[in-house]
Amino acid sequence: SPSAEQRSYTITITEQYDSPEFKNAKETVKFAVPIKQEARLNTGNIEVMPNSIQVGGESNIMFDINNTGKVTLYNVTAIFEDDSIQRSENYIGNIKPGESGNVDAMIYGIAPTMDDGMITVKITYEDENGTVSSVDKELQLFVSEPMPMEDPFMDDFMIMDEPIPEPTPMDKLKQHALPIGAAAVAVLGGIVFF
Repeated sequence: SPSAEQRSYTITITEQYDSPEFKNAKETVKFAVPIKQEARLNTGNIEVMPNSIQVGGESNIMFDINNTGKVTLYNVTAIFEDDSIQRSENYIGNIKPGESGNVDAMIYGIAPTMDDGMITVKITYEDENGTVSSVDKELQLFVSEPMPMEDPFMDDFMIMDEPIPEPTPMDKLKQHALPIGAAAVAVLGGIVFF
């Protein structure tokens, strides 16, 4: 039965037979039959916020893992791995039948995306004997090259760093000619006045 719990069930067989020595002889035989249920799980809607980051940036990925089978999933782990992101393992723990586990992971971009941006999430779990199984899911996350930062003050610093040219003799003459000319006009005006 699909609804049967995973355990051993005892079956009893009652035999009745005739033999040269006995008439209507009876015998009872009991034996155990282990029932193994297949582990089943599915995931809720995978949220990627944001779904596009730069190298060195991070994105938050959240989704639920639902145990839709009849057996407990042990040591459930979600593994994010791709060339464009830093590998990340997120341990969820044990998930009982009919219950859910939550994945909330921060993923860091390490290289620009060179394909369609599909990243595989490997969900691993163990059965009661420690046998590891896995299910693969996909999500989309683009990683781009970092944009160069423009500093509005950089131009001012660059101007200040440039060497100041030496003034030419003509520049020196112009610099002193105006004050000397103004003083001469003032002296001449004073003499005329007196």
